Amino acid sequence: YLQSDPLPVSLKAKTLEAWVILPDRAQRGGGVLSVQSGLQFDSIVYAERESGKWVPGSENFQRTKDLSGPAESSSPQSLIHLAMVYNPDGMISLYRNGKLYGTPYKSSSQQDTPANYEAKKSFVLIGLRHIGANKGFLNAEIEEARLYDRDLSSSEIGASFHAGIDNVSKEKLIAALTSPERKTLLLLENQRDKVQQTLEKIEAPAVTYAANPIVPETTHVLLRGDPQSPTDIVAPGGLSAIKTQSGDWNLSADAPEDLRRKYLAEWISSPRNPLPWRVMVNRIWLHHFGKGIVETPSDFGFNGERPSHPELLDWLANTFLNNGGRLKPLHRMIMLSNTYRQSAQYTAAFAAKDADNRLLWRYAPRRLEGEAVRDELLSVSGSLNPKRGGPSFQPFTIFVDNSHFYKLIDTPNPEFSRRSIYRMSVQSAKNPLLETLDCPDPSTKTPHRAITTTPLQALELMNSSFVLRQSTMLSNRLRHEAGKSPNAQIELLYRLAYGRSPSRQEIGDDMKFLHDNSLETFCWAILNSSEFLYVR
Repeated sequence: YLQSDPLPVSLKAKTLEAWVILPDRAQRGGGVLSVQSGLQFDSIVYAERESGKWVPGSENFQRTKDLSGPAESSSPQSLIHLAMVYNPDGMISLYRNGKLYGTPYKSSSQQDTPANYEAKKSFVLIGLRHIGANKGFLNAEIEEARLYDRDLSSSEIGASFHAGIDNVSKEKLIAALTSPERKTLLLLENQRDKVQQTLEKIEAPAVTYAANPIVPETTHVLLRGDPQSPTDIVAPGGLSAIKTQSGDWNLSADAPEDLRRKYLAEWISSPRNPLPWRVMVNRIWLHHFGKGIVETPSDFGFNGERPSHPELLDWLANTFLNNGGRLKPLHRMIMLSNTYRQSAQYTAAFAAKDADNRLLWRYAPRRLEGEAVRDELLSVSGSLNPKRGGPSFQPFTIFVDNSHFYKLIDTPNPEFSRRSIYRMSVQSAKNPLLETLDCPDPSTKTPHRAITTTPLQALELMNSSFVLRQSTMLSNRLRHEAGKSPNAQIELLYRLAYGRSPSRQEIGDDMKFLHDNSLETFCWAILNSSEFLYVR
């Protein structure tokens, strides 16, 4: 940045003008041109409060107001003309490329007069919002900057914009140099060209996410847990509770971090360590049945639940280990088992002995997770965007007013119809459908989700604009793929939503319903049904 000498004249009314090339549109809070006196300053600032927008900067936002102008959209190589006018009556106006940017305003702190900048006590900054602003530097090319000690009119600003900057050709600059200066310039240009050629030959390094190792501090046994009362030194090692393999790694107490990581990884992944294999198969079981063999999937210790079928857990872990830790055979074996394929039929006699179905006398119906419900709605309606990978989609808008605020949006844009795994979530803009269906906060670990049944879930599924839109899109899909025949539409709807054909009784009832209601309403009712929402 550049800082001028103290200004020789005082400033009240003034105009700040600059031509700037802004290649980095993601930056925030950089000042183009500023005038400062003590802590007081006025500045043309980029994106300090709202992303991509120009704003009049001032100390603690005393004379700052967000303008209604658009976010900067010109190409990164474009030359942008900016002018900020401070009138004698306290009115502040910002111009971009000769035209008003937003609406002129008078801040409450102006009191009908602009801020005063005394002679010899004020100075100009180029490329910095104000002295001491760590994030106030502007990453840009400021081709020319001007400060006027009066308020320019809109016609004068327009004329200045159309006249452009005073460009001096390279030939004229060289002609103005002395002979020694020309030799120095030629030498520097040759050095620049050699450096540029060297840089072009260097391949850009790949981005790597890695640990930044540090030397660990010595670990002590703490007397009664008091960190101020260290006793014996403890060397790195595994859990002594695992009897099938030794937890003694024969490392010194000052062993480097990389060696500790290596031994820990080998100890965890060792075939002789039963814990990771048991934990993994329990989580797979939890995924398929809604409950794990151990109901506390992140706690296999004394504070956790005892396994309902300990021998089965051991057998599955051993089988998983012998298969080389391959997941597909484990999934196949569980899903082809009689236990998984049995009916969800309720039997009162069995329920009297085992109401929680811990002994797995039936396949207990369970509601789909919130994300699965959303994805299923998109899939059945035919609007699911199968795009994989890449950045998350943001189902909210962001606006800045001293802080960031988020507003949830619901749009049929295909980017917003991707699977829920690609959804970005923020605390202040939660999705009502997912939240009511027990979708946990992504910032917290949730090894086992709570599954509740509340009136809000029914209300959200009935009235959500997202669900209503999918109902309409599903009805359009039925008309397109099944034609005008109600029988064909019902058959296709059942296959899409339930994965089965309707019974004769269901066809009869549905035909009566369609006689009095629209196809959209029928789709809406199916998407709100228990069979659609529950795995049986």
